[in-house]
Amino acid sequence: MPAVMRDGGGYPPPAPTSSTVRVNKENVLQAAAAFQAEADRMLKQIDLRRSEMRFEPALGDPASTDVAQVLKLKLANGDESYIERALQYVDELQSTAQQLTEAAKSYGYTDEDIASALSAQGDPRA
Repeated sequence: MPAVMRDGGGYPPPAPTSSTVRVNKENVLQAAAAFQAEADRMLKQIDLRRSEMRFEPALGDPASTDVAQVLKLKLANGDESYIERALQYVDELQSTAQQLTEAAKSYGYTDEDIASALSAQGDPRA
Protein backbone atom coordinates (compact mmCIF):
# COMPACT_ATOMS: atom_id res chain seq x y z
CA MET A 1 0.00 0.00 0.00
CA PRO A 2 1.26 3.51 -0.66
CA ALA A 3 2.67 5.37 2.28
CA VAL A 4 0.14 8.18 2.17
CA MET A 5 -0.37 10.02 5.41
CA ARG A 6 -3.52 11.83 6.43
CA ASP A 7 -3.04 15.30 7.91
CA GLY A 8 -2.65 15.07 11.64
CA GLY A 9 -3.23 11.35 12.11
CA GLY A 10 -0.39 9.67 10.33
CA TYR A 11 -2.62 6.78 9.27
CA PRO A 12 -3.37 5.82 5.69
CA PRO A 13 -6.53 7.37 4.28
CA PRO A 14 -9.67 5.25 4.33
CA ALA A 15 -10.36 3.10 1.31
CA PRO A 16 -13.05 4.29 -1.10
CA THR A 17 -16.45 3.07 -0.01
CA SER A 18 -17.82 2.14 -3.41
CA SER A 19 -17.11 1.88 -7.07
CA THR A 20 -18.80 0.41 -10.10
CA VAL A 21 -17.64 -2.49 -12.24
CA ARG A 22 -19.55 -2.98 -15.47
CA VAL A 23 -19.49 -6.39 -17.08
CA ASN A 24 -21.30 -8.35 -19.72
CA LYS A 25 -21.74 -12.03 -20.44
CA GLU A 26 -18.49 -12.16 -22.41
CA ASN A 27 -16.23 -10.71 -19.70
CA VAL A 28 -17.90 -11.44 -16.35
CA LEU A 29 -15.89 -14.60 -15.66
CA GLN A 30 -12.63 -12.92 -16.62
CA ALA A 31 -13.44 -10.00 -14.31
CA ALA A 32 -14.32 -12.31 -11.41
CA ALA A 33 -11.07 -14.23 -11.90
CA ALA A 34 -9.05 -11.01 -12.06
CA PHE A 35 -10.51 -9.67 -8.80
CA GLN A 36 -10.01 -13.01 -7.05
CA ALA A 37 -6.45 -13.33 -8.35
CA GLU A 38 -5.57 -9.87 -7.05
CA ALA A 39 -7.13 -10.63 -3.66
CA ASP A 40 -5.11 -13.86 -3.44
CA ARG A 41 -1.89 -12.10 -4.51
CA MET A 42 -2.34 -9.31 -2.01
CA LEU A 43 -3.19 -11.68 0.84
CA LYS A 44 0.04 -13.61 0.22
CA GLN A 45 2.02 -10.36 0.26
CA ILE A 46 0.33 -9.20 3.46
CA ASP A 47 1.12 -12.50 5.14
CA LEU A 48 4.76 -12.23 4.06
CA ARG A 49 5.15 -8.59 5.09
CA ARG A 50 3.33 -8.88 8.41
CA SER A 51 6.04 -11.11 9.80
CA GLU A 52 8.71 -8.66 8.64
CA MET A 53 7.19 -5.75 10.56
CA ARG A 54 9.05 -6.18 13.82
CA PHE A 55 10.22 -3.15 15.67
CA GLU A 56 12.75 -3.53 18.41
CA PRO A 57 14.08 -0.66 20.49
CA ALA A 58 17.56 0.37 19.38
CA LEU A 59 20.26 -0.51 21.89
CA GLY A 60 17.94 -0.21 24.87
CA ASP A 61 17.35 3.48 24.24
CA PRO A 62 14.14 4.52 26.11
CA ALA A 63 13.02 6.85 23.31
CA SER A 64 13.34 4.09 20.74
CA THR A 65 11.04 1.92 22.88
CA ASP A 66 8.28 4.49 22.41
CA VAL A 67 9.03 4.79 18.70
CA ALA A 68 8.90 1.00 18.29
CA GLN A 69 5.46 0.90 19.94
CA VAL A 70 4.11 3.67 17.72
CA LEU A 71 5.45 1.97 14.59
CA LYS A 72 3.86 -1.33 15.59
CA LEU A 73 0.48 0.37 15.96
CA LYS A 74 0.65 2.44 12.80
CA LEU A 75 2.09 -0.19 10.51
CA ALA A 76 1.11 -3.61 11.77
CA ASN A 77 -1.01 -3.94 14.89
CA GLY A 78 -3.48 -1.08 15.18
CA ASP A 79 -7.09 -1.09 14.00
CA GLU A 80 -6.13 1.64 11.51
CA SER A 81 -2.72 0.16 10.60
CA TYR A 82 -1.44 -0.32 7.08
CA ILE A 83 -1.85 -4.08 7.46
CA GLU A 84 -5.47 -3.69 8.58
CA ARG A 85 -6.22 -1.33 5.69
CA ALA A 86 -4.67 -3.78 3.24
CA LEU A 87 -6.80 -6.60 4.69
CA GLN A 88 -9.90 -4.45 4.29
CA TYR A 89 -8.99 -3.93 0.64
CA VAL A 90 -8.57 -7.69 0.17
CA ASP A 91 -12.06 -8.16 1.64
CA GLU A 92 -13.41 -5.65 -0.89
CA LEU A 93 -11.71 -7.46 -3.76
CA GLN A 94 -13.10 -10.80 -2.60
CA SER A 95 -16.57 -9.29 -2.22
CA THR A 96 -16.41 -7.94 -5.75
CA ALA A 97 -15.29 -11.32 -7.07
CA GLN A 98 -18.26 -12.92 -5.28
CA GLN A 99 -20.68 -10.36 -6.73
CA LEU A 100 -19.27 -11.07 -10.17
CA THR A 101 -19.76 -14.81 -9.74
CA GLU A 102 -23.40 -14.11 -8.83
CA ALA A 103 -23.68 -11.97 -11.96
CA ALA A 104 -22.17 -14.84 -13.96
CA LYS A 105 -24.89 -17.14 -12.64
CA SER A 106 -27.53 -14.65 -13.75
CA TYR A 107 -25.97 -14.79 -17.26
CA GLY A 108 -26.48 -18.56 -17.19
CA TYR A 109 -22.99 -19.77 -16.25
CA THR A 110 -22.93 -22.90 -14.12
CA ASP A 111 -21.00 -23.40 -10.89
CA GLU A 112 -18.61 -25.59 -12.89
CA ASP A 113 -18.05 -22.82 -15.47
CA ILE A 114 -17.31 -20.36 -12.68
CA ALA A 115 -15.01 -22.74 -10.79
CA SER A 116 -13.11 -23.48 -13.99
CA ALA A 117 -12.65 -19.78 -14.76
CA LEU A 118 -11.47 -19.01 -11.24
CA SER A 119 -9.08 -21.96 -11.10
CA ALA A 120 -7.55 -20.95 -14.45
CA GLN A 121 -6.62 -17.52 -13.07
CA GLY A 122 -3.03 -18.51 -12.39
CA ASP A 123 -2.58 -20.52 -15.58
CA PRO A 124 -0.96 -18.38 -18.30
CA ARG A 125 -2.38 -20.74 -20.95
CA ALA A 126 -5.96 -20.04 -19.84
